[in-house]
Amino acid sequence: MALLRKLTIRSQLTFIALTLAIIILIILSASYLQMAKIVKSNNNKATSDLILQMKQTIYANKDVLERLITNIAFNSDVQSFLIEEDKVQRFMLSKRVESLLINTRTLKEGILDILVVGDDGSWMDIGEAEE
Repeated sequence: MALLRKLTIRSQLTFIALTLAIIILIILSASYLQMAKIVKSNNNKATSDLILQMKQTIYANKDVLERLITNIAFNSDVQSFLIEEDKVQRFMLSKRVESLLINTRTLKEGILDILVVGDDGSWMDIGEAEE
């Protein structure tokens, strides 16, 4: 304190202003670091929540698709179509299978196409029937 009294008023005001500026900079730096920590924490939580939501959506869609695939695979018309050798009967079955595939495709948004393939290479695609 004695040192400050020996200085001129101008020097004393400059010293007080610099001290205040340093204190303000320290406070601002501490606040910035705390805010950065909070933002990082919130960002990590939001990212974790988004990843969890995506996983849940994927598992839900996987479950729905597995059930749709099972229903198609064990459908009697599909089974008959895949093992039928008579061309006329196969054509008649293909119309029923095509209707089933179109109806199944509408059950879940995002299904673009469904393909049924037999062991002997015969297949049925929505809109097409070929051996």
